[in-house]
Amino acid sequence: MPLASRPTTPRPSRLRRTGVRAAALVLATGAALALSACQQGAAPAATSAPTPAAASGSTGLGSGAVAANVTVSSNVGQEPTVQVGDLSALGNQVDRKIVVPGSGPAIGAASTLILSMAVYDGGTGQASVPYQSFGKPIDTADSSIPAFFGEIFEGVPSGSRIVAVIPASIAAQGQQVPEGTAPTIIVADVQTLDRTSAWGAPVAPTQSLVQVADGAGGAPKITIAPDAQAPADVVVDVIKQGDGAVVGQAANVVVQYSGVLFPSGQPFDSSWTRGAPAQFNTAQVVPGFKQAIEGQKVGSQVIAIVPPAAGYGEKGSGQAIPPNSTLVFVIDILAIA
Repeated sequence: MPLASRPTTPRPSRLRRTGVRAAALVLATGAALALSACQQGAAPAATSAPTPAAASGSTGLGSGAVAANVTVSSNVGQEPTVQVGDLSALGNQVDRKIVVPGSGPAIGAASTLILSMAVYDGGTGQASVPYQSFGKPIDTADSSIPAFFGEIFEGVPSGSRIVAVIPASIAAQGQQVPEGTAPTIIVADVQTLDRTSAWGAPVAPTQSLVQVADGAGGAPKITIAPDAQAPADVVVDVIKQGDGAVVGQAANVVVQYSGVLFPSGQPFDSSWTRGAPAQFNTAQVVPGFKQAIEGQKVGSQVIAIVPPAAGYGEKGSGQAIPPNSTLVFVIDILAIA
């Protein structure tokens, strides 16, 4: 999805701010975080390879006694304050503590998670990745993520805040790290994503330019009326009325969406074709997309017809969106993250 400040193709991966991408280091390059911690204060010594258990990234969870030495504020959904105490008893096992228990169902071994999180250097207590939305839902059964990352959420009630202390050897995922490298600390607010398409009650359309039907796999089938004339202003039409919370301004949301050009119906982007919902902040998208989401209820499906002035304007966006294009989005609002 496009940044409001500059026209780009509306893909979630290009929507997210640079800092969100840095959070992916927790999954893909734990060693980089560990080495960063070393550079910030832990004196490097002779390198040592992680034990076989550590290399697997999965050693089970500790009792929570070490994580209890990390004091974390209870303001779920907001940037935490963190004070790091004695972590010397950590050993070679991830330790987790539920800071604030949520009221939702327990997270299982095959849950889809929505995360906001921060990463800290266990030696200095300083944030190496600031608190922010992770940027996409995560499937805990995905074999591409480290085992320890899924395990720190298993059994946690949806809506919780947790803190996890991860030994450098486990965060490094089998790579060598200098002895004395400080552990990594993750503070995460987590909820489950239970549905992947809008579930609201059908509502009669208020416009006749665009029709939507349920397609294969839940993706919408979009039909634009013959000889339809592009509107001068943004048209927002709720065709499934959700029953969830109302999306506020500058909210972090999780959505499925399809985008086509008006009036040709040529697709230019879709979360459905990528196989996963998108997660972003409504302040980061073009004005027409933002207008379509804010003020709507979770569970809703919304049609947005977006003229160039509220989309990509005179420049367009790459080859997919020509200059002065009117766009059609069909958006399923799944969660407020």
